[in-house]
Amino acid sequence: MPEALQEVLEEFMRYINNDIPFRLLSLPDMKFVDRTIEYPYPLHSDRRSAVRALVEERVKYAILSHRWLEAGEPSYKDLQAEIRDQSTPGYTKLRNFCNLAREPHHVDFAWSDTCCIDKSSSAELDKSIRSMFRWYRNSVICIVHLAQSTSMKDMTKDEWFRRVWTLQELIAPKKTKFYITEDWVPLTDRDYDKGENGDAKILSAISNHTGISPRNLLHFEPGPFFLKERMEWAAGRRATRDEDIAYSLTGIFNVGLQIAYGEGADRAFVRLIEALMQVTSDTDILHWAGEAAVLPHTNALPPSPAAYRATCAKPISGSRPTDRFAMTNSGFRIKLAVFPSRLLSTDKGVSTLACDLPGVDEVVLEVEVLEKAALQMNPDDGYKWMIGVFNYIDTPVGPKIALVSGCYLLMTSSLSVVWIKLPTKDAITFEMKEMLFDRDYLQTVYL
Repeated sequence: MPEALQEVLEEFMRYINNDIPFRLLSLPDMKFVDRTIEYPYPLHSDRRSAVRALVEERVKYAILSHRWLEAGEPSYKDLQAEIRDQSTPGYTKLRNFCNLAREPHHVDFAWSDTCCIDKSSSAELDKSIRSMFRWYRNSVICIVHLAQSTSMKDMTKDEWFRRVWTLQELIAPKKTKFYITEDWVPLTDRDYDKGENGDAKILSAISNHTGISPRNLLHFEPGPFFLKERMEWAAGRRATRDEDIAYSLTGIFNVGLQIAYGEGADRAFVRLIEALMQVTSDTDILHWAGEAAVLPHTNALPPSPAAYRATCAKPISGSRPTDRFAMTNSGFRIKLAVFPSRLLSTDKGVSTLACDLPGVDEVVLEVEVLEKAALQMNPDDGYKWMIGVFNYIDTPVGPKIALVSGCYLLMTSSLSVVWIKLPTKDAITFEMKEMLFDRDYLQTVYL
């Protein structure tokens, strides 16, 4: 076999075994085929024609994005046993999807999360969830059914736009076609609505509703970047199983997370944050507000993407330090620039704090503290208020306050070594000129 052909065939089989779903529905008979099927592959003797043919002839499949029905969706076992109750709404939806995949979209294979995953296998379910983003990205067309919509004017009011899993199903595919109403009416007369040369009005409507830029809608790249922005996309979206709020974001951030239904929403989301901390030093991950996740070992990590939405509009500045924060057996370890503060007053739930920074008379902050009991702690009893800045800049001549600082409100006591991060309604920031400060203000604390 020529070397060029061997190389292409090896790459072709790698693609089959790694980058497409475990099984697909063969059209039009809607029977399962798995990765062992003899897919057509190119038979060319020269490298250029072989690679070209590989690209043109690779497995093409349509993928479904939809809202699950409360009951009646056909399962893997149903289709495997050829139990096909054509009178049920679930089977009708699957048949409509497969028919549209075949014509007008001209593909021979289709995938639906209702029936193409054997959910009785925890291992297969785990692998499928972790591969889902890649599967949607590699589809030739994503067919979205907006059953509650009747036109472009009301499409973004559809429940589909409020679910956590449909976020990655919106941004992962390269091409998307929307169908509306229970009758699967095409939203437009185009071959696809979202994609290069798609419908600009639809793209604009989706961008305005979701806050996702047109560039990200068309050319999204997964990874641990722009953390706060991407968390805000997910804030407010709902899930039937609470843990899915975290699991649905693993593909968007391109991090691995073992699926463990039953662990609870807080624990699942904190594990996602821990996974992100292992691959990024972006201090945006610390820039959140509200009550912390309820966990025994820390009170300093957020419980959901919504914590990143409850913040100020101005982004924080600063550097991307290495080894500044990490999760440990003793709690959340973080190196902060800690400055003493004084509680000046509290009025209508808003506390005014004076923070003493070196070289500055004082920085006055107005903060709504959610833990009202903390406001009653008397400094005469040894309680101390502190501001902990987390995005200071490391420089060769010493640490420096950034133009826009993000910080935590902390409390400690002269009688204890324990530090407490107090929950606040909004993320705390302040602005000032960049300024060097003494390293003595740097402290490693466990929260």
